[in-house]
Amino acid sequence: GSSVSIDANTRAEGWRDRNNNVVETDFEIKVPYGTALELDTFSGKLDVRGVPAAIDAHTFSGSIEIDVASASQLPELTAETFSGNIAARVPASASGRVRFDSFSGGVRSDLPISMTSRRNRWGGGQDVDGSIGTGSGPTLRFKTFSGDLRITK
Repeated sequence: GSSVSIDANTRAEGWRDRNNNVVETDFEIKVPYGTALELDTFSGKLDVRGVPAAIDAHTFSGSIEIDVASASQLPELTAETFSGNIAARVPASASGRVRFDSFSGGVRSDLPISMTSRRNRWGGGQDVDGSIGTGSGPTLRFKTFSGDLRITK
């Protein structure tokens, strides 16, 4: 088909040590150029590099690092984590909308963000809606409960 699903914590039926079901696992997955990604992990880091297509990344307790700096055009990005930082490396010529929502995190960017709106939250977080470059292009959506966003070029 058109999808791959990996469950690293699945044990064979009858496995003797049922209460110790956490596994430390690293995967390096290579996909054809232009493949759109939807990634989900629990308590783990996501590190995505060299993908020019849409990326939808979610983790519960881990950081997300996305590097699309080599893409000829900025792809649509969605990155959500409950407890972790998000780092996005984009082309220096990137253009698009930026949305960031965090209860207790902030945003820093190497590229100027023209703010449409910005609201500081009671918990120290921020809601940011703005644009980079000319603003035309895809939307970059970032959300954390407790973590910062860093956009680099």
